[in-house]
Amino acid sequence: MMHIATVISDARLDDQLRELQATLGANWQVQAKRDFAEADPATVALVVPPGTWLGEEQIDRLAAVRVVATTSVGTDHVDVAALERRGIPVVTPHGFNMREVADHTLACVLASTRDIGNGVNIVRSGGWGSLQTKPRRISSTVLGLVGFGDIARLVATDALALGMHVLVCNRSPLPAAFLNLGIEQTDLATLMGRSHIVSVHLPLTAETRGLIDGAALAGAMPGVSIVNTARSGVVDETALLDGLHSGIVSQAWLDVLPTEPPDENDPLLHLDNVFVTPHMAWLSPQSRVAGYRIVGERIERLIRDSER
Repeated sequence: MMHIATVISDARLDDQLRELQATLGANWQVQAKRDFAEADPATVALVVPPGTWLGEEQIDRLAAVRVVATTSVGTDHVDVAALERRGIPVVTPHGFNMREVADHTLACVLASTRDIGNGVNIVRSGGWGSLQTKPRRISSTVLGLVGFGDIARLVATDALALGMHVLVCNRSPLPAAFLNLGIEQTDLATLMGRSHIVSVHLPLTAETRGLIDGAALAGAMPGVSIVNTARSGVVDETALLDGLHSGIVSQAWLDVLPTEPPDENDPLLHLDNVFVTPHMAWLSPQSRVAGYRIVGERIERLIRDSER
């Protein structure tokens, strides 16, 4: 029996589609459509990249769908509850971009440690005053990690290798292997007060939304840097802006924003001490296709098992 897998995207995805087709095999036909209205009603597997919202209205258009896949680890662009009510599982490419996000996070941490953004701004404005910058030794830096999933663990291991001291705030106890490396687990208030740089590594949930708020920042080490390559909503934007204006926060390195792409009037885009990248932490030549390969494997296995 031939099955149809439909990818909903208006982006050019030639390599990704080839990878998905090769992974699913000869019994599948992979199609790419710009929106749900164009999708074949016989679609069995629906692949939804970030930036494409899948809600009840879209789900109800495609009654034959038996599995939904996202090509991101996050599922906040998918109405998971609506899918659960219909008995439709959601699969994600867990792990496909861990190394990329960890690398990007560490690059932001190092750039902040050496005050590179400020140095670039000084030169671009016609200056040449090294004493206007405030670089710090990497080995003198305390890095605080809020959350300790797979990506944070990679960042922690890299940071330790460079000589940083690493603090972690995590809901569950850290494995002994990490504690034995010298990582220190603590509460959020202590982490904020002792860290030169705070890096966010949490999914966006009702519990984590706004976790880094005005109260958390008020207790931070003066001049703290905030790095966020996870989910924008974990850091309260108003509180972050207040902290940047007051000097409590010296820099913010952000790969995620509340609205993407941002409005041109977003105040975060107009501050010299905020460095925004276009949600690129996940990206490399390898990760561009790896997500499609992993969800392809999971789609194929799920449908095959359901037909036994």
